[in-house]
Amino acid sequence: MIGTTIQQYNILEKIGQGGMGVVYKAFDIRLQRTVALKFLPENFAASETDKARFLREARAASAINHPNVCTIYDLKEHDGAQFIVMEYIEGETLKDIIKSGRLLPVDKVVDYIKQVAEALRAAHDKGIIHRDIKSENIMLTSSGKIKVMDFGLARIKGATELTKSASTVGTVAYMSPEQLDGQKVDIRADIFSFGVVFYELLTTHLPFKGETPSAMIHSILNKEPQPVDQYVKNVPLHLVNVMHRTLAKDVKQRYVNMQHVLDDLNRVEKSQRRAFTKFRKRKWKKQISKRTFAYTITILIVLVLAGFLLRFIKATAEKPFQIIPVTSGGGKAERAQFSPNGRQIVYDYLKDKETNSDIYIQQLGTNQVLQLTSHTTDDKWPAWSPDGKFIAFCRSSDDSEIQGIYLISSLGGMEKKLNSKNCQHLCWSPDGRTLAFSDFGTSAIFLLDVESRQERQLTYPHVVNSGFLIDRSASFSPDGKQLAFARSESFATCSIYIIPTRGGQPKRITFDNDQIYGLTWSPRNRIIYSSNRAVGYKLWSIKPNGKFLKPIAASGRSSYYPALSADGKRLLYTEFYGGEHDIGRIKIPAQTAVTPQEIIAIPGYDCWPDISPDGKHLTFVSMRTGHSEVWKSDMNGKKMQQISTLENYNGRPRWSPDGRRIVFDSRPYGNSDIFVIPAEGGLAKQLTSDSTDDVLPNWSRDGEWIYYCRRSENDYQIYKVPSDSGSPQQITTNGGLMALAGMEGKFIYVQKYDEPEIWRYHLDGSQESLVFRHGNDYRLWGLDKGGLYYFTHSIEDSLWHLNTFRFSDKTISTVATIKDIYNISGPVLSPDGHSLYFHFIKQKMQSDIFLVENFE
Repeated sequence: MIGTTIQQYNILEKIGQGGMGVVYKAFDIRLQRTVALKFLPENFAASETDKARFLREARAASAINHPNVCTIYDLKEHDGAQFIVMEYIEGETLKDIIKSGRLLPVDKVVDYIKQVAEALRAAHDKGIIHRDIKSENIMLTSSGKIKVMDFGLARIKGATELTKSASTVGTVAYMSPEQLDGQKVDIRADIFSFGVVFYELLTTHLPFKGETPSAMIHSILNKEPQPVDQYVKNVPLHLVNVMHRTLAKDVKQRYVNMQHVLDDLNRVEKSQRRAFTKFRKRKWKKQISKRTFAYTITILIVLVLAGFLLRFIKATAEKPFQIIPVTSGGGKAERAQFSPNGRQIVYDYLKDKETNSDIYIQQLGTNQVLQLTSHTTDDKWPAWSPDGKFIAFCRSSDDSEIQGIYLISSLGGMEKKLNSKNCQHLCWSPDGRTLAFSDFGTSAIFLLDVESRQERQLTYPHVVNSGFLIDRSASFSPDGKQLAFARSESFATCSIYIIPTRGGQPKRITFDNDQIYGLTWSPRNRIIYSSNRAVGYKLWSIKPNGKFLKPIAASGRSSYYPALSADGKRLLYTEFYGGEHDIGRIKIPAQTAVTPQEIIAIPGYDCWPDISPDGKHLTFVSMRTGHSEVWKSDMNGKKMQQISTLENYNGRPRWSPDGRRIVFDSRPYGNSDIFVIPAEGGLAKQLTSDSTDDVLPNWSRDGEWIYYCRRSENDYQIYKVPSDSGSPQQITTNGGLMALAGMEGKFIYVQKYDEPEIWRYHLDGSQESLVFRHGNDYRLWGLDKGGLYYFTHSIEDSLWHLNTFRFSDKTISTVATIKDIYNISGPVLSPDGHSLYFHFIKQKMQSDIFLVENFE
């Protein structure tokens, strides 16, 4: 092959050969440069497995662009043989230097080994594990630059293993204990191999001895390296400690990543320079003159002033923020938190087509992802401990033996259960001793001592067992003395409070009566939170004293669950997409499956349609203004008009029988009450005003009464109230969630909470009788002249079927089938019975994590 020309490369000489390839020096005729070509060996039977491994090397190495990594230019093929075109490096390997027997100065060793660490950090940041770090794979150029070579065994984390032998390939003397045991390896295997090179370069000896592979394996698994001072004197103790930690046999005792190694190496270098500087200062003080001292002071003053000027210029020329997507794998990635060093994030993730969430860690800037949990129930709300060692998370289950807060190492492994509560919204105290969490049983926030597992209730909400959390989204102040949290006044209204962690009366700092999805207390003493106080869920900032409220521009269209890095310079948030609530229509009956016609479809939330008695108008709830207000339109979704202006959460509007009024539930003061408003707009009249939640109103056939559900803790009952005003009257005693007036005017039809049956009641509440068991919830049925209609869902083919049930003969018929949607609810028939309106979700809601660089 030497002397031949392959494509544009003139082969000059053979310069090396390894287990996975033969390397030639060549000249690129087209680009006029010297390169290195790496082929599969000539005498090597290139199986598909070998080729796959070879291609993997090229792709892995080409993903790294770093001055301490050998650059990959191209990947070629010639006569069925693949070869890599790479940077040609002149110099010697570290193995050549070590074999010469000459001891390098300690500062040189630190310089070289730091460059190796930089190269590995760049590879690890790309999700690449080298798996074959050794001194003969590391070159030193004539200019003193280190180049890490031969990613022939590199493995992109998470890729499928191509051979069983992959776990045992490598030079034994440099292999980590977990490699030798045939275990799955991560970047800490490279850190161990790096430690072997470190020891070897410092002492010219391998840390572990063995004449045979088996003897070497025994030494690595069972023996400790000889003390460094046996080979070389005056090595700083801190440097030796760094090296020994890279060589820890227990992977949990080893460095987590190369950045930590570099941090400690830099500290050692700094301390050595400081010691040398102190020596020079003592000598200098003896020689300095008064005039020199004056000159020096003047120069220092100028430098200090220049520093202040530069800081001012820098402060007035802030870098613009940059929003970067972190996840994009489909499904729902939510509630991300930074690692303490800011290089990784942890989040809970529900994969598409799976039924439960798990906890994942991802290296920022890469696709390197580690799945920490894999339980059959939901694992959510991860929180990274301040020392970086542990992830706390909540596991939900109906079984108290399973549910609770758990701890797991940030590297993976065994889980440790801390309690058995049904918990959400975890947050660590700054000192790492305490976890704050929200408890579903009491709707309160508790503080959990991680070591003793003792719990202390911190907040005492006025309502419990409401079906949703009252106090949640806790976040500690930077000094750990206070806790900010969100308190829900109702299902859709929320405010931020601050309470001392020692206990006391919480202080309210926001008064918007909007919903809040996540908050965090920044290092700069601001509270960042997600709220729908304007159009959509945006991020907002407020001081702990309740002043200086302002929107944050660095967020998406729907930004939830904000989290900050330790220095406050970077922000994470969850953005949801899909799951848009639109209003659709179909003609009935329909002989074949139909796609609904979109009547009202804008990004956001349009739902709960109802048809005016004359069949000319729709009323519905829309969040197009940022609040869920009552609107109306013509039957085609045109000629829009906003009816209510209460600026809070309004629900389920219904036309009066005469078409002149609309009833709906609203939460202007925290809990939900019943309101009536003129159909042309105007002042809304409040009909109920007790401390419970009054929801889901419907009219009597004569328009004299409003039937509604009164929800008090876990008790749901049907009441009625005069439509003009008056005292509410209870109808049911055995429970009821939604009531519709029968066409005959003598009965109401009631669905109970969490039950699939439809019951019939006489208007005075007597003669309760079971009518139909339809197997769906209250959002999927309605009444017509001869019975009722309802939806059923076919999971196998994702179709929704509209069925009718006749009261007279109890027959069931399917009158329409709807396709191309994910979910449906709120069906209502047109007066002529030929059209059905409803609100639907076209796509399943998904979410991804976004990173904001230069946030502060």
